[in-house]
Amino acid sequence: MDHLLTREIEVVFLEHLARDPRASAWNAVQLTEVDVLGALRRRAPKLRPSVDEVLAAAQASPALTCRSAPPTVVDGQLSRHVLLCHPRHLPGASARSGQADFARLARDLNAAGRQPVALLSQAELRLREGTGTLTLRNGGYGTDADLHVTGVTRPDWLVATVNGRHVELRANPAYNGYYRGPVVVQTSAGEATCTVVSHQWRCPPVKSDPVDWRSLVTRHAHLDEEVVRHAVEQHLSAAGYRPLTGGFFALGSQEAGAHGTAEVHVTTTWRVTAKQLREARLPAQGHAPLVRLYSPDGTDRYDVPFDGEALHGEALEELFLMWDVKVGRELHLTPYRGHYRFEVHRPGTWLNAKADEYGIVGTLAALHRTPHFWDQLEEWLADAPVRVLLHGPEAGLLAETRRRFPKRLTVRLTDRPVGEDRLYFIKAGELVEARGLPGGQLLKGGSWPAALWEEAAPRKAAVVSPTLPPPAPAPARTVAGGLEPYAVWSGTVAHPLEGRSDKVVQSVKEILHVEGPMVGHHLYARYGEALSAQKGRAGLSPMALKRALNPVLYHAAQQGELLAEDEFGSGGQIGLVYRLPGQTVRPRLKGDRNLDRIPRSELRAVAATASPDLPETEQVAWVLEQFGFGRFLTGGPEQVRPLLLQRTAVGPAAPQRRRAR
Repeated sequence: MDHLLTREIEVVFLEHLARDPRASAWNAVQLTEVDVLGALRRRAPKLRPSVDEVLAAAQASPALTCRSAPPTVVDGQLSRHVLLCHPRHLPGASARSGQADFARLARDLNAAGRQPVALLSQAELRLREGTGTLTLRNGGYGTDADLHVTGVTRPDWLVATVNGRHVELRANPAYNGYYRGPVVVQTSAGEATCTVVSHQWRCPPVKSDPVDWRSLVTRHAHLDEEVVRHAVEQHLSAAGYRPLTGGFFALGSQEAGAHGTAEVHVTTTWRVTAKQLREARLPAQGHAPLVRLYSPDGTDRYDVPFDGEALHGEALEELFLMWDVKVGRELHLTPYRGHYRFEVHRPGTWLNAKADEYGIVGTLAALHRTPHFWDQLEEWLADAPVRVLLHGPEAGLLAETRRRFPKRLTVRLTDRPVGEDRLYFIKAGELVEARGLPGGQLLKGGSWPAALWEEAAPRKAAVVSPTLPPPAPAPARTVAGGLEPYAVWSGTVAHPLEGRSDKVVQSVKEILHVEGPMVGHHLYARYGEALSAQKGRAGLSPMALKRALNPVLYHAAQQGELLAEDEFGSGGQIGLVYRLPGQTVRPRLKGDRNLDRIPRSELRAVAATASPDLPETEQVAWVLEQFGFGRFLTGGPEQVRPLLLQRTAVGPAAPQRRRAR
């Protein structure tokens, strides 16, 4: 539509020049917007453009400029603008063009440009009772009958049916939520786009307490999270749930306190994983600003920050490290003496089956693909022996585990095919059951391959020649030129509670231009430091800053001004990795960042260059040292080892891109 309007305005000026005997490529001519509108209405009555549309279309032409002019009356209409044309820049014109040339160009453009233009009946369609219809119309030359629909591109949450020039849209019943996204209709005259809005959320049965509102909707990139979150909150509030931070809701009784105020009693046993930690807000009783957590036997206790209403997940981060809450485990918090008793559990899976002995037959790739296998292996070895018959070479991780548990872990290697990868559970010397790896499907029949196990020779220590030194490990590959230093941004930022949101986004872009990509925690902290450094302006607490920046960054990511990627799989907005469009991964020294504030993409890029010839522990230490950390950094192996395993098992993993919440 805009391209057509620009071409039509250029033809209006060409016809005007064709009527002027003194027309020259070097003599500029001007017309008022009223004159141009009148000519357009005579040429294409269906266009019906407004003054603003004419001015915008004229600006798109290299031959036209617009400027304001004193108000005058032209043909009974008030004119406030003038369109100035430089003839030599018109399409097909040259520095020597004259009246005859302009007349010829006008005839050629008229002959080639009188084409139909595809338009839809609505620019935005809201489905009513799950249905809606779009009608194809001709906004150019000819009639509506000159157009026909050739195809429809629609998102998965819609179902489209073509009926002549009508496109009937229905909400897909498999998607439960509020969605907003584009539908592109392909026609014989090009494409036409319409924004479709579908509000088809119905609350499914709620079986958990607490409940995450995101579990009650069907996830999609077009999910209108702000709107659907409000609808879910209203429904859950009416059902007796109370809202917590991070999108969680919980049931709980309320009784009048001593002063007539509602007092929340802890009635729920919470299960918190590391992924949910930063979003959780647990109802609790206690004396601000601390709440007490008791060990399972009630003797050991820890005091953590408490705001008088709820226990925030951020306060548990250090305790998660202290209690060794690994991936796949859960922290159970149970009401106890008005506070909480904590226990660390692993959710029940097929790997949890108890046995007197465990036997594994398969390849190293199958072990890597089995979720939580390596953590579970250590738990088995704490109580029972484990036999591993491995097809192929032994990996560093398995060798390291064997050195730690030399009496309970036995590994034998074989070059003969072992068949299906499997795990045996053995009790009292008899096979209880066998399960396939990595999925855990129950296998019928079969037995432990005793003959193959006896044939496989146990590993022997390498014999070093007395006249030759032992072979040195292959040098680790380094990132070309080493890692660049981490540049720290400095400057002023817009106050998120006082300035406009576009000013805040601009401040964030300035920070990311120097330091991006950045983990949200680090970005928010840098923004808060800049606020506190400005004299005469009040700073914000971390929670207040988070509440102020979250909606701003959410809309910026929605509009494409920023890119937000869930590299950590945390699901929370502050845990996303933010970058500018076109900004690539930049591995840099740690600077003022802790290991958990370095984007996983940076760690992954460096881990991909570690020499596979080194033992796995040395690879982990090498990656940490490249960023400037010590090789024995607390928590370092737990964060780096999965990246090395991803590289070994399935190659580099791409970050998950998502819309910010």
